[in-house]
Amino acid sequence: MHRFVRALSVAAAAPLLASAVTPAAPAGAAPQAPTPAPRHCLAEFTTTDRAGTLTTVFHDDRRFGTFPLKGTKVSPAPRFVEPMNYEPSAMTVPSMVVTRTGILQSQKHTVVESDGDTPVWRTQAPKRIGHGWASVRDIAIPDDLTAPYFFAVTGDRLNRYTLRVTRAGDVGVRTAPHAATAGFSGVRSLTWTRDTVASGVRADVLLGLRGGELVEYVVPRKTNPRVTTRVLARSGWGGVGTIDAGLCFTDGRDTAVPTATTPILGRVGRDVRLYVDRDNTDGSGRDIANHGRIGTWPPA
Repeated sequence: MHRFVRALSVAAAAPLLASAVTPAAPAGAAPQAPTPAPRHCLAEFTTTDRAGTLTTVFHDDRRFGTFPLKGTKVSPAPRFVEPMNYEPSAMTVPSMVVTRTGILQSQKHTVVESDGDTPVWRTQAPKRIGHGWASVRDIAIPDDLTAPYFFAVTGDRLNRYTLRVTRAGDVGVRTAPHAATAGFSGVRSLTWTRDTVASGVRADVLLGLRGGELVEYVVPRKTNPRVTTRVLARSGWGGVGTIDAGLCFTDGRDTAVPTATTPILGRVGRDVRLYVDRDNTDGSGRDIANHGRIGTWPPA
């Protein structure tokens, strides 16, 4: 969820561990000349460490690092956890948590003191807000705060939900009109990349892993949408367990705007790898470059 890590300081992040480029697709293609990863790109995923500390693992401007919220504790280890509306000055941050047993929870984290410039948080007891999420294989939450839906892939379906923070500061989730009732049984990982216009309607663009394929889905923001499917790469992604897409920007200033380049973090075992789609509008995966291993999670 990119809105979280965009607010973080990366001054202490470790340097990028690999920058040579080999093609991610198509399989068997001749190696490309090594080139560095692009500047001003950000991708991340949020999880918990072995102690239950809420931690964001990120790649930012050619650097790999982790950002723990000191003092938080989400335990036992959840299937999914997403902090909402984080800002450096925030005193309370709620998280959406999906437990291993499929319970949907809202859990608040509140600043109680400071350790120098680092806030120390305390996690409150979780509040149950739903159930029946045990069959969800992955969720995809937009970076755009104005986007109306987030997505969950379960069984053969692609479901949509609304997500908000209530007046009481809790996470609120409601079921929205479904996106697709068939065609998603083989999708193991899903991530939101951008919005677009499809047939005159705003639409969300998702990337999914389906067997060895990397697949793009365009989902119009309307009732009973016709989901457009495009295979970007037919092989080469079978060993990647999950993907999390991010954003690249025109420069490093606060006024920078997103470009058509998409960084993607792929997890292969404990390895975190960086892939870059140089043009996310061309409908092809031939320009997706594999920058190799940039770090590991969880640490040894």
